[in-house]
Amino acid sequence: MKQVLGCVLAALLIVAAAPVAWSQKAANEVAVTKQGVAGQQKAGGKGGLSDRTVRVLASYAWAHIPDEVSKPDGTRIVVRGVDIDKFMLSLEDTRRIVMVAERSAQAKICGMNDMERANHDKMMKVEQESKRWSNEQLAWIHWLHEITVKVRVFDPSTASKRVNEMQLDPKAEKKVLEDVKRFKKPTCNDKKRKDVRRDIEEFVSS
Repeated sequence: MKQVLGCVLAALLIVAAAPVAWSQKAANEVAVTKQGVAGQQKAGGKGGLSDRTVRVLASYAWAHIPDEVSKPDGTRIVVRGVDIDKFMLSLEDTRRIVMVAERSAQAKICGMNDMERANHDKMMKVEQESKRWSNEQLAWIHWLHEITVKVRVFDPSTASKRVNEMQLDPKAEKKVLEDVKRFKKPTCNDKKRKDVRRDIEEFVSS
């Protein structure tokens, strides 16, 4: 999962440089140093993702959640001003959703949009039929999946344009771009494409 951590860190480096309005509770969760995230490359963690990486992804997603989010069926859920606890899942459930999103991200990287949709739709069907979650939590599951995919397929080559749009001071801009250059664009090959298709087909048919 080293590549996952790299993409998370690269995205966080850009986001950390921009002024973002978010709840203090979420801000405290996402306040993690580069060393802290990188250190998780050795930590492993259940399901291949460390607890800290899962928390960082969830905090990143919460920090960028809009005032309203929609469930896949179109139901609008108000977010702003609502207690974060009404949306959050347990750490293990969050990890499970992130791992599903990782499969979707790999499908997207490999250009298999049909597999990406099938993976997401199966996840939402399973979670809805479990009857465990409120409407707020189902909307959060959908959003967490979406943001995790975006982070995972992050292309460092686009960083320059995105950072320039932030109008940072020259020193801060230079530092962010230098850090992001360490990460590579996600790629796909025939073996990965075959493995991703197999994994998603197994999940969808389970």
